[in-house]
Amino acid sequence: MDFGDVNLGEPWGTWYRLGLRYLFRPTPAVSQKVSVALPAQEFPEPWQRILSGLEPPVPLVWTYWRLAQDLGPNPDPLRRTLWKNILDSCAWPPGTLAFWPMSMLEEDRIVPAPAYFHTGLSHIQPRLVVCFGQRAFEVLYPDAPFQYGLHESIATIPVLALPGAQDMLPDNRRAKALVWRWLQTVSQRWIDTS
Repeated sequence: MDFGDVNLGEPWGTWYRLGLRYLFRPTPAVSQKVSVALPAQEFPEPWQRILSGLEPPVPLVWTYWRLAQDLGPNPDPLRRTLWKNILDSCAWPPGTLAFWPMSMLEEDRIVPAPAYFHTGLSHIQPRLVVCFGQRAFEVLYPDAPFQYGLHESIATIPVLALPGAQDMLPDNRRAKALVWRWLQTVSQRWIDTS
């Protein structure tokens, strides 16, 4: 499957195959709020801890709405097991993936944090962002309808929207199969496994 054809009907699919990438490229509203890139040491936790353990560039960034919660003191064991099982099945080389939050905990509530997310992408330098779930997608694309597949770039990085953990758990085989098919395509196109 060619990523360029996923969400692009004709004539846009043809233009994409010919190399055109930004005909209708919207500037994300949140990117206007990020006026100065933070030095890596000035990110708050958990972003600082994540950045200190990375060796950029990292090919993939994964994000989802409740990632901030799972990086905190009370992670959800079902989500952690789900991500571990998916990553074990992918068998990607070490250093292939970084979990990067697009939300943060604020007095036990999860709130959007797109400025930190977008600024961090310039440090991580991924080839692809994989966004799990509708709530996370709405933070990254506040004016776009949610649908699975490849979406316009944010900061020149394409975004792949997939079902979230809440869609796959406890055992939604259809959602898991969809994620697995997309991740196999990611392996073929975005990951250097040699």
